[in-house]
Amino acid sequence: MNSQSMQPSTAAEPLTLALLAAALHRRRALLVWPFALLTLASGLLCFLSTPRYRATTEIQVQKVESGAFGLQSTVTGIPEVPASGDSLDFNLTLQTEASILRSPALAVAVIKAAHLEPTPDYFAPVARGGGLVPQWLHLGSPLEPLSTPLEQAPNRRAVAEKIFKAHLKVQPVTGTRLLDISYSDPDPARAALVANTIAQSLGDLTFEQQFNATLRSSHWLEAQLEDLRVRAEQATSRAAQLQRGTGVYGDDASRNVVLERLDSLNQALTAAENNRLLKESIDQVAANGSPELISSLSGNSSTGTVASINTSLTLLQGMRQQEAQALAELSQDRVRYGPAYPKIAEEQAQLSDIESSISNETKRLGERAHTDWLVAAKQEQGARSAFEAQKKLATRQNDSVIAYQLAKQEADNSRELYESLLSKLKQASLLQGLHANNLSVVSAAQVPDTRHPTSPNIPLWLASGAIAGLFLGAGIAAYRELTDDTIYSLAQVERVIGAPLLGIVPVAGPTGSERRSMGRLLAQLGKYLSISDAGYAPLLPPSVIHDLQSPGFREGIGSLRTALQIVDAGSTSRIVLVTSALPKEGKTTIALDLAKLFSQGGSRVLLVDANLRNPALHVLAQAEQVHGLAMALSGPRRVPATAQFTHAPSLDVLAGSEIASAPLDLLSSPRLAELLKEWRWSYDLVVLDAPAVLPSSDALLLAKQSDSVLLVVRHKHTTHQALARSLEALQCHGSTRGAIGVVLNDVALDSQAFHAHFGYPGGGYAAQVS
Repeated sequence: MNSQSMQPSTAAEPLTLALLAAALHRRRALLVWPFALLTLASGLLCFLSTPRYRATTEIQVQKVESGAFGLQSTVTGIPEVPASGDSLDFNLTLQTEASILRSPALAVAVIKAAHLEPTPDYFAPVARGGGLVPQWLHLGSPLEPLSTPLEQAPNRRAVAEKIFKAHLKVQPVTGTRLLDISYSDPDPARAALVANTIAQSLGDLTFEQQFNATLRSSHWLEAQLEDLRVRAEQATSRAAQLQRGTGVYGDDASRNVVLERLDSLNQALTAAENNRLLKESIDQVAANGSPELISSLSGNSSTGTVASINTSLTLLQGMRQQEAQALAELSQDRVRYGPAYPKIAEEQAQLSDIESSISNETKRLGERAHTDWLVAAKQEQGARSAFEAQKKLATRQNDSVIAYQLAKQEADNSRELYESLLSKLKQASLLQGLHANNLSVVSAAQVPDTRHPTSPNIPLWLASGAIAGLFLGAGIAAYRELTDDTIYSLAQVERVIGAPLLGIVPVAGPTGSERRSMGRLLAQLGKYLSISDAGYAPLLPPSVIHDLQSPGFREGIGSLRTALQIVDAGSTSRIVLVTSALPKEGKTTIALDLAKLFSQGGSRVLLVDANLRNPALHVLAQAEQVHGLAMALSGPRRVPATAQFTHAPSLDVLAGSEIASAPLDLLSSPRLAELLKEWRWSYDLVVLDAPAVLPSSDALLLAKQSDSVLLVVRHKHTTHQALARSLEALQCHGSTRGAIGVVLNDVALDSQAFHAHFGYPGGGYAAQVS
């Protein structure tokens, strides 16, 4: 209870499952009401809804195959795709058919074929007053009468299409070529009729579209044939005229003497270039004079075509081997016998002869290679001259030949296109009536079971309403929890004040079975009761007031008295200030009951109503005097008269009904200090019932001259901000001599705060204290 140890904390409490459960328990009413209301609304909607029945037709969508005689790919020019083709492509086919089923054209056809307009879902006449039932669907303009054809009534047609699409359901069966076509209607027989009519209308529409497409293709082919025939004849005539001026004979324009000779000369020129390049590379290697490089040519396959060079290379390579052998023997003998050995000179002379032979053969090979290169260069020059001359001759004929080839190709293409279109025209005429429908009915719709309508789905609707109610309630509870700044748990108070609570006081009125059993008594005595900041301010005898108080409240006051005695042990006389952060938090009731309890223990107690702005203690304590602390501070310097509490002989009460005009001046006067000093000598305990801290500074002035301060916090009423500000004001500006203790008041017996403090629910507590 030491004011110095209270360190307010602003850290947010971490979210745990226990905190979440506690929050749900606190806001359970916000969860239950939306849940109950939406569940009840769902049940009422199920009861009022008209039963509907759904019938389903199952159709199979096959791949579009070729015509009956295998002519489809010939007509379209597109290769046939086997039935087991691309699954993505077939999925697109299924989706296309599903979209056609939802199309306005098919809807109008089915509405007319099944005579749906006079039915209750559409435009059934009203029993009285005429008109049409679903006119609210089309608010733009009035609907046309039923006597007008549907195609000529745009407003009625638009409404009918909306109704039809709302009752139609098309669902591809996953992994198959099947489509489920479902239709719902209040009449089960009509639902089956409409589902079968939709499948039949889809087949008729598909066949009609295929027939019309083939017919349009035939007409287009006929229009193109005459123009193609004239163009083909003109192209053939022009090609024949150009052929006569080119000198080309026969059908193959690429085969003529000039081009054949040019081709052979080109091959000769290529061979001469290759030969010259070979001879030139050999000459460059031989000109280098390096026996190593020259001898390496012997392993090159390109030199095998030059006989003279190949022979010289073979001879040179043999000499190189002899040289290597002689050099090896010379090195061995030098190591074995030394340089002065006679055989060394002989071997040295033999090695010199071999090297001289290699050098001479290298020179002869270079001269021979150079001569070969000159001859090859002259041969290349001659081949090039002949090729260029033939090329000029071919160039002169090239323009005429190209023009002829283009004209001949154009004539051939025109003739082939004409013949192809003529053949396709004949085939298309044959295929007009041979297209097979790719739709087939697998399972026709049957009249559904009248005992089990598809709508309303009572379990689903009730479950949806219940779940929606839970989510709505959870949302409201979460919003209320996040926006509620009031204090509802012990942990919140202790986190704000930074110290343990001094005690908690349960609700003062009867609870549970007591409240139910005393209902009649409270109803009869209600005219005698009034509510104020003190809680109940009855005009009843104190014994009746005591009986109306719950056992939990009396036990809470007793625990608070014990806590004060432990904290202030050893003090013979003290002044206790009872205040709160805001009005209406029950501080007057706690001050009165605490004073009574101390007096019952044998202590001389004075209870002073220090609320000079709105005094209420005189009503609750039923004090007889008219003047209170205000008169004592502003009147003559004498000890003010006090009233003795009837049921507590050692309890005196100083309470009046007058409202002071300048309470701050009175509480700041030296007279208050004199009175408190006198009271310290006269009484064991002085309890000051002060006004709230935040609305005025009266409580701060009284706190400066008090030994202890009890700050009353009302459960689910006081906010965190009010508690923190009042505590800060008392610590910073009140300058109390002793300590500041916080009391949590008006705690419900079934609350989490009560359970956290006492360790068992309120029912068990009531049973133990009763």
